Amino acid sequence: MGMHAHCVVIEEDPDIRSLLSLALSRAGFNVKTESTGAAGINAVAEDKNLELVTVDVALHDLGGTDLLQALRGVSRAPILVISARAEPVDRLAALESGASAYLTKPFRLRDLQDLVHTLAPAN
Repeated sequence: MGMHAHCVVIEEDPDIRSLLSLALSRAGFNVKTESTGAAGINAVAEDKNLELVTVDVALHDLGGTDLLQALRGVSRAPILVISARAEPVDRLAALESGASAYLTKPFRLRDLQDLVHTLAPAN
């Protein structure tokens, strides 16, 4: 594959962050990871070639709705929420706040791959 698409992973948990980075790298992405919402917003705003953002909406520094709205304010890239919050109301709130798709933790790598392929089909 020639040029890699860019992806930003915003996730506090270092193990999940590493797993996502590895899986998305294998899917053809150039991955940048951030552990806070504020750093994630900055990374997304700076990357003009961004094709995907993954985000955990349960970060310590920013609430999910605020984070998603801020991300949507700086980028039109698809946003995949990956969250332990499994209630339908959480999914709906995320989608209404700018998320493109929602994946519940724990997740199967195959489900992640399928969603990524749907959201960023060039990879």
